Amino acid sequence: MAKHPGGDVGRRLLPVIIDEVARDDPHKAWASLPIDDYDLSQGFEDITYAAFANGINKLAHFIVKAFGTSDNFETIVYLGIPDLRYYMLLYAVCKTGHKVLFNSHLNTLDLHLSLIDQAKCHAMLLARGVYAEDITNSRPMPKAEIPELDDLLDPSDPVAPFPYTKSFAEAQHDPFVICQTSGATGDPRPVTFTHASMACMDSQTELQDVDGRPHWTWKCDVGTRYLMMASPFHPIAVVLAMTVSAFGGGVLIPGFRHRSVDNINEVCGIIKGSGATTGFMPYFLADVIARLPDAEQYIKQFDSMTYGNGSVSDYAGEVWSKHSRLQCVWGASELLSPPFLEGDPEDYAYVFFDTKNGGVEFRERDLEYYDDDGSRLPLYELVMVFNPTSQRFAGYWAGRGITSAPTKPPYPEYATAEVWTPHPDPKKSKYAWRFISRIPDLESRNNEFGFGLEKALGYHEKVQNAIVLTRYNAQPIALIELSKGVDRASAATLWAEAIAPENEGVPEHARVPESHVIFVPFGNFIRGSEGHFLRRQTERKYANEIDYVYGKARKTSVIGGKPRYESIIETTEVVRTVEQENTDRQFPVRDQKV
Repeated sequence: MAKHPGGDVGRRLLPVIIDEVARDDPHKAWASLPIDDYDLSQGFEDITYAAFANGINKLAHFIVKAFGTSDNFETIVYLGIPDLRYYMLLYAVCKTGHKVLFNSHLNTLDLHLSLIDQAKCHAMLLARGVYAEDITNSRPMPKAEIPELDDLLDPSDPVAPFPYTKSFAEAQHDPFVICQTSGATGDPRPVTFTHASMACMDSQTELQDVDGRPHWTWKCDVGTRYLMMASPFHPIAVVLAMTVSAFGGGVLIPGFRHRSVDNINEVCGIIKGSGATTGFMPYFLADVIARLPDAEQYIKQFDSMTYGNGSVSDYAGEVWSKHSRLQCVWGASELLSPPFLEGDPEDYAYVFFDTKNGGVEFRERDLEYYDDDGSRLPLYELVMVFNPTSQRFAGYWAGRGITSAPTKPPYPEYATAEVWTPHPDPKKSKYAWRFISRIPDLESRNNEFGFGLEKALGYHEKVQNAIVLTRYNAQPIALIELSKGVDRASAATLWAEAIAPENEGVPEHARVPESHVIFVPFGNFIRGSEGHFLRRQTERKYANEIDYVYGKARKTSVIGGKPRYESIIETTEVVRTVEQENTDRQFPVRDQKV
């Protein structure tokens, strides 16, 4: 294998890469930040490896002073504002012998406490301005306030090196970071990435083309300016930031220097000012940008753009594809991401898997799903298989300390409980697949007739999101989150406008009666850390209202609740903010899965 900073590809340690590049190429850029968050006309400042490494060392010395070193990877929980300190902390705790837990700011107190207990946290780091008194009152522990970012990056204040001395063989099974799952499949839980997990992403860069298709490998070569529109505590941001910067040599554009992105105008300002030519953004942000009247000027700046966490609308996909290459990718907190191939511009809805090297298999399942034209689509469950070919890219097993697969079947498997449908073109169908649903959601939605209604409602101007569900073997209910500014009186015509026409095309038992419609205000569906709404948690939130429709109401119901950190607006929540901001950009926004 070729020699790169930090050693051989697939056996490189991220802390070693940072220190080595800082020594040998100190002026190389690791990231780029606005000089002034409130005046982007002043330009962007590249954060060099020398400054970044020195800041990491400052932070490591600070941690030792506050909590000492650790011989057994004691856990420190960090709650900060969305800035570069999240990434610096990843490296600093590796050097001090600790590990760090990143919790989502969207968590309730109970979820914070649960994650802290599961991760066995022994100390807390806080950024100035972040409230955590309720957490520390419930779980007393030593705490400290992390230094300000500008102090950490100050080049006039060099500190003594804090070396990381382990080899890959010694450190591969050591923890690198603990993130939380999104909550899409249940309550969020901690998931640990090891150095071997991260090395699986590094290994993807050396894969050969498949049928003439190059690998995606996050489209980041040395010097490429990479836009990252995801909160830094999120697994997507953690994994991709490390992959495109330290492993790939790209320059990370994480947003503002000292604060989160608050509205679409600021997103557009960062795009234009940063000079980014590729990146990652949540699906709904790609949709928002496509609906801008001047969308072309922002999209054409990118040679390519990756999106995930859901499906873009056909409208957005077509707009992006006219001016750039929009690539859909897939991953999971436990699995990281398998290798992907470069897709065709018109196939923005499909993930192009390297099925052989990724250990990806699709197994047919007898489940019903009907496409827009009424035809039944074939459904296959995505299963990850750990075999000798895929072992170098198998983040799930690497995170559990398993890096060598059996030499012959049976091979270990991870069934994702997700169903996909293949590309209709036989030449693409072996690797191009479109996500349909999680299996439990299909099984709970009356043979998927309700899914079609959800999709139809999602396009209605009065609807932000919709869930169609069935209880007690009775007629389905439509739980509808209204769009911004739409009240229940204005929504009274929705059944006649959108639901009744859909009822005509489905069996009687799958029809939603007018009495089975529940309207809730904009912003009341529960969202996960990726910004998407959480079906099961939302159904639990409105369990009393659902039971009331079925004549089984309970006495109490808890509805609403303020965000935990009102002063911090998550990057992944930009869609909600766009609709709330009174700006000159007004357009419909949808948060749906196609």
